[in-house]
Amino acid sequence: MKRVLTLLAATLLAALVFSLPAFAQSSVVKTDNVRAELISEVSEVKPGEPFWVALRQTIRPHWHTYWKNPGDSGLPTEITWTLPPGVKADPIVWPTPTLIDVSGVINYGFQDDILLLVRITPPADLAGNSLTLAERNALVAQLTANNTTQGRADVLRAVVDNAAFQAREFNRAFVLMEYFGYLRRNPNDTPDSNFSGYTFWLNKLNAFNGDFRSADMVKAFITSAEYRKRFGLN
Repeated sequence: MKRVLTLLAATLLAALVFSLPAFAQSSVVKTDNVRAELISEVSEVKPGEPFWVALRQTIRPHWHTYWKNPGDSGLPTEITWTLPPGVKADPIVWPTPTLIDVSGVINYGFQDDILLLVRITPPADLAGNSLTLAERNALVAQLTANNTTQGRADVLRAVVDNAAFQAREFNRAFVLMEYFGYLRRNPNDTPDSNFSGYTFWLNKLNAFNGDFRSADMVKAFITSAEYRKRFGLN
């Protein structure tokens, strides 16, 4: 089940990045015992505005999942989120469980159909959508009609070739490239522990309208102690 939830969280990531209206329809994963679906109260994410998502579990008869305090046995449901920088997922809001007696083993959990609520808060500086609603709907329809490897590639190409998307994403991609190229790591890897450094450089590059020379960005990376240490320099 934990792997299932990780896949669903990744689907939410795609929804946050692309804001596809039909994302909830594509976020279903099934096992032999549970059908898990991640649904959202919104079809489009707005900067700084919290919204609720729910993990809906449809449980087969004579089976159950566990509450946060499972009782004598079992493990509670966990969600591993993969979200864009600055997006916060609150802990699960647990509904009232049912006492489940399995031959004297007392458990607390859920049967039939339940919703596990989680509040998601995007950052106030979350970039807006690049595509119009009509463009997004057209791409969703295109993907629905041809959900093959080539079809998915065509939709992805249409998104990345969009001029508004390129203008919005260039600075973020450029800063990320500095970390990958010069420091050979993710922005939140050691010695960092979060995305504060990435956010600093992104804000600075934005302030200089994408002019990395005036922002002294490349110079700062190649003269940094971390970069020089790769070559045994002090």
